[in-house]
Amino acid sequence: MGIWFLEDIRSESSSFNEAVSLADAFVTTLNHAEEVKQMIHPFGKKLTVIGAIIEQASLLEIAKLPSATSLAFVCLGKVGGEWMAERVLEAGIELTNCSTVGMDDSMLLSKVLSEADRVYASSVVFEDLKQKTPDNVHLYPMQLEKSSELLLQELAVNKSIR
Repeated sequence: MGIWFLEDIRSESSSFNEAVSLADAFVTTLNHAEEVKQMIHPFGKKLTVIGAIIEQASLLEIAKLPSATSLAFVCLGKVGGEWMAERVLEAGIELTNCSTVGMDDSMLLSKVLSEADRVYASSVVFEDLKQKTPDNVHLYPMQLEKSSELLLQELAVNKSIR
């Protein structure tokens, strides 16, 4: 069994074809579901969509920041950064000075990194960003929703994935 990441598949069509032919299952988060669904649809493969939430301790940390703090949320793509910011807003935390950006937009990323007081990065981009601006980059820690954990356990049992 191999594990393939979306950014690898995007950049290498031979990897994508190999992944599709070998895959027992495709799993992605909600913010990438449409893209992955379109990629695998011609092959007749099913997609399992899982959800993630931000850890409560991090929400409390963000809520305690002074209101003038400029925040940035960074993921592989802008959609992921927007998703991260939306989770904070859904928790009732007002973001008065907030930017969202993806690693795929290097010009905007440089601007945002130089202007933001605090940058929250998804685990996929955290190490890269920490090397660029070590003082203000923080991990945006996520965990699977309980229903997604159960869904993956069921998928593993049914597909004999271990």
